[in-house]
Amino acid sequence: MDESSDSASIYYKSGIRVFLSPVNDNGGDPPYGYEAVVEANDGTSIIQTVAGVQALVTARDFSGNGQCGTPGVDCIPASDNPSNVSMILGGYSILVDADLPVEDVVAVADTIK
Repeated sequence: MDESSDSASIYYKSGIRVFLSPVNDNGGDPPYGYEAVVEANDGTSIIQTVAGVQALVTARDFSGNGQCGTPGVDCIPASDNPSNVSMILGGYSILVDADLPVEDVVAVADTIK
């Protein structure tokens, strides 16, 4: 717990990490830039309902778009990243991530109340 920012990090032996920090939760549709992230990530992220709220869900180890080296086409290279779920819930920004299949990380995030 970081008392200066009211943030907390939880690390589980399973490799799942949960990061929490307070935000102004205004409810409704996500104004958090999720759409821009989905567009910029070109298929690596989706918006999905998790724990009853809209969340940004990103799968691990994106294979890229296969267009690198093709003239006139945007290249999105492969990435080595954990699966993660980012959401605003109960006045907190919550990030759950792990080097596990995205379905497992979503299942864990879906238990947060």
